[in-house]
Amino acid sequence: MIYSGDNKQLHDEIKSFMKENGILEQDICNVLGKTRQNLSTIFNRMNHGDDPDLYTLYRLAKGMGYKLKIDFVKE
Repeated sequence: MIYSGDNKQLHDEIKSFMKENGILEQDICNVLGKTRQNLSTIFNRMNHGDDPDLYTLYRLAKGMGYKLKIDFVKE
């Protein structure tokens, strides 16, 4: 995914990725030691356009068993 600044799209992409890979919110919570309410708050904020910080994205990737990769691509 190339991030376009659209946080709703980012939310949808993450949720789609979770579904395709059989990752449940509870799985992420177990890895991160967070409650489902904490995670739901993060997803709800993204879904309504709030910017997740880089650390939040890093933690989500870790919770899903992946690494966050950031790359710069020429427009």
